[in-house]
Amino acid sequence: MSKDPRDESEARESWELTVDAYRYHLEALGRSSYTIRSQISTLRCFCRFAAEAKGDPLRPPITLIERYLGATAKKHTRWTLRGYFLNLRTFYRWVKDRGLSPIVPFDGLAVPRAPENPRKPYDREELVALREGVVTPRDQALILLLIATGMRANELVSLRAADVDWKEGTLIIRYAKGGKNRVVAPGRTAMAALQAHVDGAGIMKGPIFSLRPDSLFHFIAHLGRRVGVEGANCHRFRNTFAHEFLAGGGDVGDLKEILGHSTIRMSLAYASYYATERALRANRRFNPADLLFGDPQDPGEKVVPFRGAMGRSL
Repeated sequence: MSKDPRDESEARESWELTVDAYRYHLEALGRSSYTIRSQISTLRCFCRFAAEAKGDPLRPPITLIERYLGATAKKHTRWTLRGYFLNLRTFYRWVKDRGLSPIVPFDGLAVPRAPENPRKPYDREELVALREGVVTPRDQALILLLIATGMRANELVSLRAADVDWKEGTLIIRYAKGGKNRVVAPGRTAMAALQAHVDGAGIMKGPIFSLRPDSLFHFIAHLGRRVGVEGANCHRFRNTFAHEFLAGGGDVGDLKEILGHSTIRMSLAYASYYATERALRANRRFNPADLLFGDPQDPGEKVVPFRGAMGRSL
């Protein structure tokens, strides 16, 4: 027996009203515009899938959710699947708290696991290629700020003229993840590039870059392809900053504040490639078989310092 079209129309209208209310809820919490767009986009995708399956997106059965996750897993990475799952679970918990549904369907499902392989930071040659691959003052400022601060893409494109303290050489990041503001010091080189862009464009107030996060994503990916840097993306600058900060002797607690993480564990996850390099270095240097049975005349790893991405000894 097919559903009454009027019932389907009412269900869609109820869904749209609920999604709009959820958007206002996220805005009230101070979530960034990028986070809100990401969450709402996930809901729209799930709604389309539910409509094709003739299901009610506001009160979906677990079988519908499992079908959706299965279809998503065939098209996207495990990290993307995990993000979709968490976005939807947060939404349905909010729906339950508002009394719109008696249960949270996602609570009966395990969170998809994502690989924890350390992400490789850019090395010195790659950073130089990316820096030399841009010409305009705006693009130079974008690249140098990504290198110098490890800012998220949405934080960078959300910078406004009022967020810059030229005297102190600092930037106030007001649209950070979770609504938490923080201050970063990009250093002389990046601040000089930012000054050249601001002066050249005559920016006195308002947005500094007038870009959307997805535009910055495409810009970095295209730049990487053009200068021969494989796998170039915005987030690798964040991993690179964490790697270089720790390799240079920085404290993980300071790194947490600079990157805007809620826990040190998150900062350590970003720096996992650095930890892996140090572990491999120690593995080679203190290998029992080499120490016991190796050629004592062959210094090997004992006198050859391992270098970080920027050429520092670790």
